[in-house]
Amino acid sequence: MVAGCTPFCKSDLSQLPLDILHNDPPIPEDFSSDLQELILMLLAKDPKVRLGANGAQEIKEHTFFNGINWDQVFKKEVIPPFVPKLDGKEDVSFFSNTYDVKPSHDDLKEKQGSNLKSSGHVFPAFTYVEKDPLS
Repeated sequence: MVAGCTPFCKSDLSQLPLDILHNDPPIPEDFSSDLQELILMLLAKDPKVRLGANGAQEIKEHTFFNGINWDQVFKKEVIPPFVPKLDGKEDVSFFSNTYDVKPSHDDLKEKQGSNLKSSGHVFPAFTYVEKDPLS
């Protein structure tokens, strides 16, 4: 999100699962080396070596966060670098309108339901089947 979008946000939706599985996310070259390393470590493919696999403390100790007083953060004593000036409780002017034109959650549920009825699969392109833990 520090880049303004999620990893692989410019991927073709049909290519997205393959990009996630097999490629490193594109990282802007103007990011500091500490930030680049943090992103790659948080998004490591192998969950056993992923930063945070051994708890949040290892994330807090990454060099990108040097100088952060986590006790002050926890106590909400840190003044954020940007505080939006809102016109009221319902002001959403600081949210992107990118998703305004995309289908709502209800639309997707409806479409999923019709796919499930016709094909018997919620995610027809995926083949993972959970093994029976009792077998």
